[in-house]
Amino acid sequence: MHYILRNIILVFHEIKKNIPKTLLSSFGIMFLIAFLVVSISIKNSVSDFLKKRVFGELQINQIKISPQSQISPLRFSVSDIAINDAQIKKIKSMEGLENVEEVIRLNYPASLKAGMLGMYMRSDMLISAVDRTFLKNTKLKWQDFKHKEYVPVLIPVFVMDIYNNFAAANGLPTLGPKALNALSLEIFIGRSSFVRSSKNEFKYNARIFGFTETITTAGIIVPADFIKDFCKANSRMAGKCFSVIMLIGRVKDINRIPDITKKIQAMKLNVESQADIAQKTEKALLVLNITLAMIFSIILILTIIAVFNSYLAVVYNRSYTFSVQRMLGASKLRIVLIFVVEAGIIGALYGIAGYFTAYYFLVYLTNNASNWIPLLQGMDFRLGTHGYLPAAIAFSIIMSGISALIPAVFASNLNLFKAVKR
Repeated sequence: MHYILRNIILVFHEIKKNIPKTLLSSFGIMFLIAFLVVSISIKNSVSDFLKKRVFGELQINQIKISPQSQISPLRFSVSDIAINDAQIKKIKSMEGLENVEEVIRLNYPASLKAGMLGMYMRSDMLISAVDRTFLKNTKLKWQDFKHKEYVPVLIPVFVMDIYNNFAAANGLPTLGPKALNALSLEIFIGRSSFVRSSKNEFKYNARIFGFTETITTAGIIVPADFIKDFCKANSRMAGKCFSVIMLIGRVKDINRIPDITKKIQAMKLNVESQADIAQKTEKALLVLNITLAMIFSIILILTIIAVFNSYLAVVYNRSYTFSVQRMLGASKLRIVLIFVVEAGIIGALYGIAGYFTAYYFLVYLTNNASNWIPLLQGMDFRLGTHGYLPAAIAFSIIMSGISALIPAVFASNLNLFKAVKR
């Protein structure tokens, strides 16, 4: 036991003495680990971004129903892309489907005036609406989503992203949730830049109520009661006042989603569920994943070759030491183990260094990404926890150990007499 302990201490001192000399040989591992962590984080962030802010976020038992004839969410006339009354009645009475909420859209031209500190901008705007019960399972105070002295306005995060991208391209200020909450809003119904449907223009004070990731329709969202009351008060205005452009319902049993989807699609309507959103996200991420995998593979191969060559150089420089150890009775296995353990410790150090390099880079990227690409405003690339740290260290140790294995075997089989003569 004393002999074994003494050998362990000697091996430890030898490794401790050699690590500073061989540390530079594996420097590339740090960048490989950093790139791997950054790639995983970006992939997860982009996936979350696409699900919540581009395709919309649905709960696992929710489905979103929309007309098949819908061409563009930016159209200002929706009467021809609406879900008709017969379809709505049939869907609401469908067995297995409950809590069907309507998303309606005002069919009259409207505009939104927004600004602060005496500076205002007015723009044509689509106005959609939902009942306040639609917000029941959200963090918003759904009971207050009703028209009082002002109209509460719900902003789709999708719309905010589109505006910020447009603003950056035209030298306008970009806006986040905090900045939008500070804006003074006014809604005008009856006229737009393109259409004057009435001699009268109706003006309403408005205020930001919150933001939604579930509805990705263009324009702003107001309480359904506001639009319905407006239509009742102005029933003489030509045309149908509002149309149902979307239905969002809950399926009682998630196993019945495929069956219910087929029934609704037979009515010539589009149906989207959490599975569809996940599928769209996977398709959108496919190109990103392939690109990152190709880059990582190239870096991995180059890093392994560089580390392998560096360890060969280390073996050559330490060949005399290895030969003396062999002459003094050290086994080949001992030399191999010492060299591989040494490489593993170096790999662990670079794994930690690479992880934290990536960690602080992702913090910097999160704080500055929106300055470069406004569409990425609100995207969080940061690692919430250090859950990837053990995996980064383990991967770095394995890669460093494998890279050192062949040079270690070569070191253990050096010609003793040639090495001593050298």
